[in-house]
Formats: sequence, C-alpha cells, structure tokens
Amino acid sequence: MRKFVLPENANSDKISAVCQDGVLTVTVEKLPPPEPKKPKTIEEPLFGFDLGSMAWGDEDTDLFITV
Repeated sequence: MRKFVLPENANSDKISAVCQDGVLTVTVEKLPPPEPKKPKTIEEPLFGFDLGSMAWGDEDTDLFITV
C-alpha cells in the first residue's frame, strides 16, 4: 500500500480516482487562492499635531501649526 501526503491547498472534497488498464489516476483539485489582504490606512496625528495642517513660514526657522 502507498500513501501520499496532500499539500495544504488541496481540496479534499474534490478528489476523484479512476482505474483504467491497471493504472490508477487520482485527481485532486486545488483550493482557490485566498483573497489578498488590503492594507489598512490609519491616520494618526504625530505628537498630537496633524501633519496636513502644518505649513512653513517665510523664514527657515518658522513653523506654523494649525490645530
């Protein structure tokens, strides 16, 4: 007797076997690939400030923050 280990993506509900002319042919369907996970976007203020409302002033040292 021979045993085979099926891969994790094998659909055990869709296995069929046919014996013809002394040859056993076993067919195992694959499971569909899982849906790719969509990246999540989390908007968090940095150090309590919303970076979208920050603007540089006229001088290089000036930074204006609108809260």
